[in-house]
Amino acid sequence: MISNTLLDEFNQVMLCSDGIKTRIDLAKYPLMYKYDLSVLAAAIYKDHARKNDDMSVIIAKVK
Repeated sequence: MISNTLLDEFNQVMLCSDGIKTRIDLAKYPLMYKYDLSVLAAAIYKDHARKNDDMSVIIAKVK
Protein backbone atom coordinates (compact mmCIF):
# COMPACT_ATOMS: atom_id res chain seq x y z
CA MET A 1 0.00 0.00 0.00
CA ILE A 2 1.36 3.42 -0.91
CA SER A 3 1.17 6.06 1.80
CA ASN A 4 -0.67 9.32 1.24
CA THR A 5 2.68 11.16 1.28
CA LEU A 6 3.91 9.19 -1.72
CA LEU A 7 0.60 9.59 -3.49
CA ASP A 8 0.71 13.36 -2.98
CA GLU A 9 4.35 13.61 -4.05
CA PHE A 10 4.28 11.31 -7.06
CA ASN A 11 0.56 11.18 -8.03
CA GLN A 12 0.57 7.42 -8.50
CA VAL A 13 -1.45 4.49 -7.19
CA MET A 14 -0.47 0.80 -7.10
CA LEU A 15 -2.86 -2.16 -7.18
CA CYS A 16 -1.66 -5.75 -6.72
CA SER A 17 -3.45 -9.07 -6.92
CA ASP A 18 -3.20 -11.73 -4.22
CA GLY A 19 -0.31 -13.33 -6.13
CA ILE A 20 1.96 -10.52 -4.90
CA LYS A 21 3.25 -10.64 -1.31
CA THR A 22 1.56 -8.08 0.92
CA ARG A 23 4.64 -6.62 2.58
CA ILE A 24 6.24 -4.54 -0.15
CA ASP A 25 9.07 -2.36 1.15
CA LEU A 26 9.02 0.64 -1.18
CA ALA A 27 12.29 1.84 0.35
CA LYS A 28 13.97 -0.83 -1.80
CA TYR A 29 13.04 1.24 -4.86
CA PRO A 30 14.29 4.78 -4.15
CA LEU A 31 13.58 7.28 -6.91
CA MET A 32 12.02 4.53 -9.05
CA TYR A 33 8.90 6.72 -9.21
CA LYS A 34 10.74 9.13 -11.48
CA TYR A 35 11.00 6.52 -14.26
CA ASP A 36 8.48 4.71 -16.40
CA LEU A 37 5.92 2.99 -14.19
CA SER A 38 6.34 -0.32 -16.01
CA VAL A 39 9.89 -0.54 -14.59
CA LEU A 40 8.57 -0.24 -11.03
CA ALA A 41 5.78 -2.75 -11.74
CA ALA A 42 8.33 -5.22 -13.18
CA ALA A 43 10.59 -4.83 -10.12
CA ILE A 44 7.71 -5.47 -7.73
CA TYR A 45 6.56 -8.43 -9.83
CA LYS A 46 10.08 -9.91 -9.80
CA ASP A 47 10.80 -9.33 -6.11
CA HIS A 48 7.41 -10.07 -4.54
CA ALA A 49 5.75 -12.79 -6.64
CA ARG A 50 4.37 -15.74 -4.68
CA LYS A 51 5.31 -18.08 -7.58
CA ASN A 52 2.38 -20.43 -6.81
CA ASP A 53 -0.44 -18.13 -7.92
CA ASP A 54 -1.24 -15.84 -10.82
CA MET A 55 -0.22 -12.25 -10.21
CA SER A 56 -0.86 -8.74 -11.43
CA VAL A 57 0.64 -5.34 -10.66
CA ILE A 58 -0.93 -2.13 -11.90
CA ILE A 59 0.65 1.25 -11.29
CA ALA A 60 -1.10 4.31 -12.67
CA LYS A 61 -0.65 8.05 -12.54
CA VAL A 62 -3.44 9.93 -10.80
CA LYS A 63 -4.49 13.33 -12.08
